[in-house]
Amino acid sequence: MSRLGQQRWDRSSRGLLQAALKDVLTWLCEGVELIGECEEGSRLSGEMQSLQLRADELCRVQVGGRPCLFHIEFQARGDAQMANRLLEYNIVARRLYNQEVFSWVIYLRAGGETPPSPLRWPGLHEGEADTLSFSYGVVKLWEVPVEDLLRLDLPGIWPLAPLCRGGRRYEVVERVLTGLEQAKEHQRISEQQMRDILVHAKTLADLTFQGHEDFSRVQRRFEMLREIYRESPAVQEWLAEGRAQGLSEGRAQGLSEGRAQGLSEGRLAASQEHVLSLLARRFPSLVPELEPRIRSLQDPDLLGDLLLRLSEIFDPQAARALFLTDSDSSGQDQ
Repeated sequence: MSRLGQQRWDRSSRGLLQAALKDVLTWLCEGVELIGECEEGSRLSGEMQSLQLRADELCRVQVGGRPCLFHIEFQARGDAQMANRLLEYNIVARRLYNQEVFSWVIYLRAGGETPPSPLRWPGLHEGEADTLSFSYGVVKLWEVPVEDLLRLDLPGIWPLAPLCRGGRRYEVVERVLTGLEQAKEHQRISEQQMRDILVHAKTLADLTFQGHEDFSRVQRRFEMLREIYRESPAVQEWLAEGRAQGLSEGRAQGLSEGRAQGLSEGRLAASQEHVLSLLARRFPSLVPELEPRIRSLQDPDLLGDLLLRLSEIFDPQAARALFLTDSDSSGQDQ
């Protein structure tokens, strides 16, 4: 998997986790009550920074009156070191917060090594007790029947349905989106939750249906809801990051070269990269064809406009037409 592909899986799954934390917790553990997320300052303490640790989610909960912490990780594919990573974070979090910590990993797709729970460190001699036994929860979505997930009254986890066994079908996406619309109508989720869940549901669907015969139908179905989730803070954050980073990188490049041309070239290169990044996130199949055209554009303002317009397009053919038209008209103007 490419680094960009990994980033897209990570960002969408973490975003969904943040948007629907209560539903994810209820799915993992019956009777859990969310108290609150752990403070950001503590989570990024010097000790954790030195170990380069950052959990997808670490929150305070209560189960049957018993206070503790839940640590949750989403993982795109199997990782042979996953159990050791969970253990490392668990130990550091226990020491920092002085509370019990229970860990889960949710694997999104089959592939790679998925170490079994518990993690065991054997004793020195055969027959001796284990030096360590660390249990953690494991969910492999491809082993979860899609009907089992959809029958749960937990709208926040429904976007994971296409990743479940038997879930890579257009009909499943239709059920998920219809169910979310009904949940919003009956005020089981807020309008803001609907926006946030939808934007990450679309990214997960894009990734899941890439190369599938239902890909275009899925894209068109999300297009019907674009007015809802285009205003999601997640979408606005991505656009703002792109604009800010493009300007920052342009300035840094200009200063390093010590000339005005450096500023212009740096800003142009950054603008091109951010358009390509969004295109790869939304329509990865179009990147090989459109990358040369995007890199041929020499106007950062035009690229910024394309970035905004691309964020509002949910059909691959419309995205293709956007760049072909703008590239051609740019060339004629020159």
